[in-house]
Amino acid sequence: MKIKLAILYKIIISIAITFLLVYFLLNKIDYKDVIYLFKDVNYYYVFVSFLFYFILTYIRSLRIKLLINNNLNIRSLFAVVLVNNSILNLLPFRVGELSLPLLLKKYANVEKKEGLLLLLYLRIIDTIIILMFSIIVFIFSESIVQFKGVLYKPILLLLFILFLVLFKIDKILLLIIKFIKTNNHHNVLLNNIANSIDKLLLVYEFYKSKLKETLVLSILIFIILIFVLGFVLGAYPIDLSYINVIIISLIIIIITSLPINGIAGIGTVELGISSFLIYSGVNKDLSISIAFNYHFIYLMFIMFFGSLSFIYLHYKRKDII
Repeated sequence: MKIKLAILYKIIISIAITFLLVYFLLNKIDYKDVIYLFKDVNYYYVFVSFLFYFILTYIRSLRIKLLINNNLNIRSLFAVVLVNNSILNLLPFRVGELSLPLLLKKYANVEKKEGLLLLLYLRIIDTIIILMFSIIVFIFSESIVQFKGVLYKPILLLLFILFLVLFKIDKILLLIIKFIKTNNHHNVLLNNIANSIDKLLLVYEFYKSKLKETLVLSILIFIILIFVLGFVLGAYPIDLSYINVIIISLIIIIITSLPINGIAGIGTVELGISSFLIYSGVNKDLSISIAFNYHFIYLMFIMFFGSLSFIYLHYKRKDII
């Protein structure tokens, strides 16, 4: 009963977030501008973006195949990743993340526990890489130069810590567990934290032998994702520097990675894109129109190919492994 209520509350909150943000943004423009903007889109850039999206999906499939002990057909795994990404982008609060272990269980006979461990491991790696790249972009960006004087040293320190965590995480976790067990004095909260860290350590140890290959693929995934998002932005009649395109792409990645989105991320993504476009000197009406138009094109594309992939998996299930 409590679980059902929690799900209901999340659905209500997600609908409220979507409605309020969409109303707030569309109230500032003529919604017809979003439709008229389709005529000004350079679809060559959109096409190139979609090509990069397929490359991105293929590398994501390779990364999963590297980490699961399974003879899964790469073509079918490619379809699984497309379906997973569609569900992930459609459902609020990152709930769609859980579709990956469920899809792997259904179509590849991967145990749910292994699927959940895989998901947790990949998200830890992705989060660290997103933070590191965000810091690097912050250091070299001229668009946010006014903040650098105050934050430069703390940012460099954080970057060093992230590198340390990435390559020495097992030793760090062991030290934390040892400290907690020595000083907890039967504290329930500290015991729970120690148990959670034990689980993280289990995940790390399980995949440790493939860390270097996973990192290479994960960094490549992140870079290609920047190209996917950046080329769609390049399709619009605005003059943005390369670094600003990268920053907006990072904003989209960060927003969609956080459990703060409404339905399909509608509202939150548009707010993030339009805010930085306005900050970059783009007209407010055009910024908001581009944000909605951009998100619509991206969502329609991933939903279309996610649906085709689901149909493929449904009818090819017997031949998947």
